[in-house]
Amino acid sequence: MDGARVSKVSNFVTVSFTILTDSVSQTHTDQKVLAIVNCDENHDNVKKCFGPLFDEINELSSAGVITVGEESYNIEIMVGGDMKFIQLLLGLNGSIGTYACPWCKVAKDNRGDMTFPEGYYHTLEMLRTIQEISDLASTGKSGKQSFGVTGKPLLNIEPIRYVPDELHLLMRITDVLLRNLIDDARSKDEYGRLTGQSCDNLDILVKAIQSCGLTFKIWNAKNGDLDWTSLSGNDKKTLLRELPDKLFFCLHEDTRDRVVSLWKEFSAIYSALCSGEGAEILFETTCQFIQNFIQIGQLKRHGYHPSNVTPYMHVLAYHVPFFVKRYGGLSKFSGQGVEKTNDVIKQVHQMRSSKSDPTTDALLVRKRIEVSSAVTRKPRQYTKQNDSYWCSGIKSRRDAKRWKFFEEMKQVDDAYHGKQNEIVPDTMSVIEIKDKLAKLGVRTKLRKKEKLLQLLRDVSV
Repeated sequence: MDGARVSKVSNFVTVSFTILTDSVSQTHTDQKVLAIVNCDENHDNVKKCFGPLFDEINELSSAGVITVGEESYNIEIMVGGDMKFIQLLLGLNGSIGTYACPWCKVAKDNRGDMTFPEGYYHTLEMLRTIQEISDLASTGKSGKQSFGVTGKPLLNIEPIRYVPDELHLLMRITDVLLRNLIDDARSKDEYGRLTGQSCDNLDILVKAIQSCGLTFKIWNAKNGDLDWTSLSGNDKKTLLRELPDKLFFCLHEDTRDRVVSLWKEFSAIYSALCSGEGAEILFETTCQFIQNFIQIGQLKRHGYHPSNVTPYMHVLAYHVPFFVKRYGGLSKFSGQGVEKTNDVIKQVHQMRSSKSDPTTDALLVRKRIEVSSAVTRKPRQYTKQNDSYWCSGIKSRRDAKRWKFFEEMKQVDDAYHGKQNEIVPDTMSVIEIKDKLAKLGVRTKLRKKEKLLQLLRDVSV
């Protein structure tokens, strides 16, 4: 389940499903869309619009069996999505609330405490259950007594069967790390202006990110704060792989090595949670990552304090290891297919819909895509002969072609201006220039010789 802003006035919420097997790749064509609704993303709207669908899902989940023809199959329904929709389905408040974690009742002030053992937040006392959430919603308690519950769950599926999305884990945690990099470089620039040292560290950081093959800029927003280019999931993966080794000249020297190490640690953690390798030590690795994160804050770096440990970081440390041990790598639950489905639906709405009934148009087109995907031509399998070429060689080749193009453009430009100088020499007087312009049928009120020369060169070529 996910939402997407398809226009300035329309927001589509989509519910889809896929059958999880070891052989299924989670692309957008594997997603089967069940419903699309144009509504705001809140608990009441989703409950009202998807109520009949949720009732059928609850019945199917309670039965645990589905019959197709004469065959019966045991099923287990898993729920995936970003944290916002998981909280919405469970009837919880948002990520800025005191009790934001969908899986346990950890308080906001305790998210940065890594002293608890691995299974602490999966004990009966701390783990959330559907029954407890429903009881708290019925009693109408508020504040700390409600543990963040604002309504009844929309699905009768235990939170332990809601799987964290590896894509949003990557996106939201790297958002924090990237924001801290920008703050670090900016504060170093401010210190440089006071001490007369170099103050172009923010520009160096931008060039380092761009050297990874990404389009990235930083600018001043209308409110005076810095804003920067939003990066996709693949862009974030590229940053994790290539950026850490390029950060040595734009960060504070006393914490530079720790920050670089932090990026490399998270890169290793992300690879492990996607593949499922090293599940036995994943908890220790993630806890050490957050402890190192907080230690940088103790050295007076902004953005690395315990209060900056987000719900996604808590989930990474205390819940992701549990799911990796139970289900293996989380890549099979990735939300990339869902996000691509949103992109397709947005494209349909903007280019292939009459707007009279846009959700029906989007659903019909989406169903045609699902039906036709089974008969489309499969791409030819390509075996890479040289892995180093695809890692670095192809980038060098494209850079060389780009610089060759720029060089050719420069040569043409130089030849053009050289031809202009040959046609109109600089030794001509103002009267001579105006006489020649008159012969060419050009009338002007310009008086400066430089501007008259440029005008004559432009009309003479």
